[in-house]
Amino acid sequence: MTLATETLHPQTEDMLFDQKLMIALGMGVDCRNKTVSGHVLYDTIYQPEIFNEPHVADRLSDPRYPDRLYTLAAPLSTDTGPKPEREAFVRDIRTAITDHDYMRSIAYPDALHALSDLAIRGQVIVWTEGDPIEQLRKMHYTGISDLRRSILMTRDHAVTPANLTRAITPLAVTDKKSAAVFDYLAAAQDGRQVFVIDDRAANIAAATAGLQERGVESTPIWVQQGRHGRLPANGYTEAELRATYNAVTSVADLPARTAELSNDKQMPLFVCDLDDVVVDSSLQQALQANSVRAALQRYGLDPEVVRAFNGDTIIDRRLKLTFED
Repeated sequence: MTLATETLHPQTEDMLFDQKLMIALGMGVDCRNKTVSGHVLYDTIYQPEIFNEPHVADRLSDPRYPDRLYTLAAPLSTDTGPKPEREAFVRDIRTAITDHDYMRSIAYPDALHALSDLAIRGQVIVWTEGDPIEQLRKMHYTGISDLRRSILMTRDHAVTPANLTRAITPLAVTDKKSAAVFDYLAAAQDGRQVFVIDDRAANIAAATAGLQERGVESTPIWVQQGRHGRLPANGYTEAELRATYNAVTSVADLPARTAELSNDKQMPLFVCDLDDVVVDSSLQQALQANSVRAALQRYGLDPEVVRAFNGDTIIDRRLKLTFED
């Protein structure tokens, strides 16, 4: 769905985006959507009647979320206090969503150990989809930057940009399934065995097909953790894909599984997803939720109203829908 955000507020007239307005926190979406989410939160709290206007309703209606507009338009049953200045509110909500302090604790247990094992045995490309700057920052704050330096130290290599890239290569893109991404991966293969590691079976299917079109065979590994780790794809059942995609239940299983599937000819290339393979997106979303709740409380909203995203209050439901997957 493409939404012209001037239907929400004239100050965002120049912003168009091709992703859903209701974003899932921690999935690495375009940063502009986080700003739009701040505008939606402002409107749904302080002027919810805007969501009853036909030009807004037409663009936000989605059969997958039948109560979305009702929830966004329902007035709060509590005093929201004085209406704050919009741009300051949006800026504070965006800051709360993108606060990096919590990122130091969102990597899965053993995730960095698993990456280290792969990087010692071959080249690792950590690929991720979303705003490149935000995703690179996430890699930094979750410990991947420090891990790259430690790998170079074990090899007695100088810590230079080129050597850091050879240790673990960050690949942050706006579309993981683009031809340019597959061209890059095919060029990086250089005759080596390629492992495609992801929590989404659909991403594995697209990557293996894209590489095959470029004459590169790959070995898929489906990491079945996170909210998408058991979703089937391309008409196949989960059981069928588990066998086809060499499924593991945890990132901690990657070293053993890749060693088992390795052809041992030369150092392999590991193309490893970030979100829900290295990073626990559900934990990230929960910590972001706490940060947003704290920001709302600073605007004087009743703590009981903003107490939880999974509660029964109208504002809880709004916040969940604003960050809908």
